[in-house]
Amino acid sequence: MIILSFREQFVNIDGQWAYIGQPKKSNGYGVIFLGGSIAFVSNNSSDWHEDLNKKALFNSLLEEGYTIGYSNAHGANFGNDKALQDIKNLHKYMVKETGINFFVHLFAISMGSLLALRLMRNVDFVQSVAFSQPLLNVKV
Repeated sequence: MIILSFREQFVNIDGQWAYIGQPKKSNGYGVIFLGGSIAFVSNNSSDWHEDLNKKALFNSLLEEGYTIGYSNAHGANFGNDKALQDIKNLHKYMVKETGINFFVHLFAISMGSLLALRLMRNVDFVQSVAFSQPLLNVKV
């Protein structure tokens, strides 16, 4: 039998599903993941839960005491205004409900990098940003 040292929940925040992973012994810091074009969060899963390698990163961060947030953010959003608001809502929820510090780290994957760039310019809660396979420019 495996005993989890963290709590996972899927919550609906203003019409968008979000995942919150909260360690039993928090270090006080939060990490918000910003997904790519195939990213999703539903009422009971996410693309990070369905990929064992990705899930291992979630679990490692949780074991180190980080609280994790991940929003559906309107799916393939290319950093639009609705997605920006979704992440603001997620951040507010995480601070209020889990007690993490106001400042959070962002982990942006692919298209999520466009949203990270907007967040860096428009909010005051970003402490640091890590990019993985960043999509930083879209030609229309």
